[in-house]
Amino acid sequence: MKTVSKKAIMAPFLFLWLVLPINALCSPIIEVQPHQHSFGDLQEGPPATTAFEIRNTGDEDLHIKNVHTSCGCTAAMVGKRCLSPGEKTRIKVTYRTAGRPGPFKKTISIESDDPTNPDLLLKINGNVIARPAPLLFLPHSRVVVPSGPSGSLANFSLFLTNRGQKPLEIRRIVSRDGRTILWAQPLTIPPGKNLHLPLHLVRPAEHFRLLKFRVESNDPRRPAYYFGIQEGVNP
Repeated sequence: MKTVSKKAIMAPFLFLWLVLPINALCSPIIEVQPHQHSFGDLQEGPPATTAFEIRNTGDEDLHIKNVHTSCGCTAAMVGKRCLSPGEKTRIKVTYRTAGRPGPFKKTISIESDDPTNPDLLLKINGNVIARPAPLLFLPHSRVVVPSGPSGSLANFSLFLTNRGQKPLEIRRIVSRDGRTILWAQPLTIPPGKNLHLPLHLVRPAEHFRLLKFRVESNDPRRPAYYFGIQEGVNP
């Protein structure tokens, strides 16, 4: 019977021991520096844009499969989705500031075939300074009118304040369903001023619990400001 030497037995294992580590190193590697960008203070209105540089520092082609953002206010666009070893591209990130005053923190997730880092997370942050605009404020969410028979007039006043930095234009005051109009003449309230507006409501029934109305204005953050009219009961 022919004997097999120990060297012959160990040879295949030695080959695997030498080859496998080399093959393990042959993979794409995604690299982005830095991983975070701060916009600082931004003026509301124009979109804010930055770019991150993506590099493949591995030994095989890097494929960028998907890019996800944490909300619809943030958009991300990749210049190239397949990078050869040593190749780089840029990912353009845009944050929409319009209608979003205040601080923000958003994330961008990059999904690739990097085996050690398949989901790379990028971050952006900043603070949007509100642009000068009118700001409507009603001190009470409900107005109470005295009881009365159906079809009679209920007289009351609505207290309107402009807390903004631009003139406030009151366009009309109408019921939620649009059928009852309390006011339809244009009014302008200067910044920092208020107005007592006398109004009249025809009672729809002898006893009603709550009717919803809205003040339509040029306030960009709240163009329809809702309030209620209630009969005979304090809010």
